[in-house]
Amino acid sequence: MNNTITEAFYKAADGNLYAATSTNSSCPIANPNMGSIIRVIPSTNTLAIRYKSLCQIENGYGYNGHFAEANGKLYSTTNYGGTANQGVIFEYTPASNTYTKRHNFQGGVATNSFAPTSLVFAKNGKLYGTTHGGGVAEQNLPAGGGILYEFDLATSTFTRKYDFLLGAGWLGDVGCFPSSLISSLNGKLYGCTEFGVFEYNTTTSTLRIAGRFWTRGFAPSLLQVCRKPSYQFQTVTTHEVCKDGTFTLDLASPNATTIVWKHNNVTDASRTTSTLNFETFTSTDAGTWVCTMTNECGSTVSQTITLVLNDPAQPVITTDEPATFCSGETLTLAAPEGFNSYTWSTGETSREIIVSESGDYTVSVNNGCESPVSQPVTITVLDLPSAPTRIEATAYNKLKAIGNVASYEWTFNGTILNEQTAEITVTQTGVYQVRGISAEGCRSEDVASLSFVVTGLETAAEQRITIYPNPANEVVNLTVTDDLLGPVEVSLFNASGKLVLTRSVHFNRDKNAISVAHLPAGIYHLLLRKGEQIISINLAVR
Repeated sequence: MNNTITEAFYKAADGNLYAATSTNSSCPIANPNMGSIIRVIPSTNTLAIRYKSLCQIENGYGYNGHFAEANGKLYSTTNYGGTANQGVIFEYTPASNTYTKRHNFQGGVATNSFAPTSLVFAKNGKLYGTTHGGGVAEQNLPAGGGILYEFDLATSTFTRKYDFLLGAGWLGDVGCFPSSLISSLNGKLYGCTEFGVFEYNTTTSTLRIAGRFWTRGFAPSLLQVCRKPSYQFQTVTTHEVCKDGTFTLDLASPNATTIVWKHNNVTDASRTTSTLNFETFTSTDAGTWVCTMTNECGSTVSQTITLVLNDPAQPVITTDEPATFCSGETLTLAAPEGFNSYTWSTGETSREIIVSESGDYTVSVNNGCESPVSQPVTITVLDLPSAPTRIEATAYNKLKAIGNVASYEWTFNGTILNEQTAEITVTQTGVYQVRGISAEGCRSEDVASLSFVVTGLETAAEQRITIYPNPANEVVNLTVTDDLLGPVEVSLFNASGKLVLTRSVHFNRDKNAISVAHLPAGIYHLLLRKGEQIISINLAVR
């Protein structure tokens, strides 16, 4: 059996879709087309004929569409039926699937009019509608051009509010034959006539032309466009925020009337604007934030905004050597790897720095947020000891460093010797150098140096020096070869190797006398040094 839907489906508060038909019914007659109401359940995608006309003309038939909803009930009109067979206003309750007639259109001009359109529910809690006929009879329109009426649900009172007139038939007039109404969000009602769009103010009961077609139309219907809240779409939804830093994100919703933010799915009642703002960001603020924006058209849920606390740990400075070292040396200090930038207490910005001075050194790191300053590393640079002033030959095979340090570092031809005492015994001819070493192990910057020749006791001396008398009593005489003429350093050591005499003597070709009267009797070692030459010989004193 055919069933024709008169208008579009209406989504009711119960979430289901409802539509009226002008055909189908439960009448057991040959022409049963008196109307029905059908329902679609979107969640199960099922359609059912919920209500069929009971075939009683006085209840109305030929149902119109465009339901108006109030208090869980749907309201609309019929084209026919009722006491005057001019249609009715009916009420349908989805929960109980019950149909109730609320008003009879009486027909004719200057009465309740006829050919009703659908209803709208206004913000004042009343129903409003229009009819295509009735109202005021005119010369060229004796049946009237239609009315705008009000129906009070509380008192079931029907009131004619405005008569549409043909008038002069000029495009500037409001015109006649109104279409169905819509209830706007501004509380006013809008509809169309053949000449344009009209506006009806339910508060002042006044009607005015709101827009002209500038041609003659066919009374089209209007569609209310209701925009749910919009907001600024975020291309970046995850943000790292520095600990104790500020953060602001404005969703910039221009048409929301109510704002609700949820933090980790818990409503934050303190936030009632589209701006998410933190003056001092902490770990308790981190997590997900979702904004629900609501206006009279519905709600819009924002993207999920994720805020991550960026709190770099206090860095630790590492060193490649002990933090105490000698002057002239350096030490490398290193901050942890993997950060965008580094700031040292010295002003340097590399990950590693080289230090050479005493002091406390700190560093902070940055990965988009500044870390706390590290614990200081204390660097101690030790002073270098003084270098030995000179090296003395205390015997033909002994050298002594003259200085005032804890120990010494001797080298022979550049090779470090094991001895660290002030005096050492040597067995090889070459260049001897010595540095001072402090108690902390620091080495003097300068060295004392000596080229020393170690010779045999008698072999070299027999051909180059003559000594007489030997044994000597008070004076010993020396004659030397030509290569020893001139200034010569003379040293005399006793049998235990102690230096007992040292002086500079100018040797000539004649005999050269040296007094030994002050020396006790014994065997002595005589050492002559001229430049790199060292000559030694034994001497007996009586």
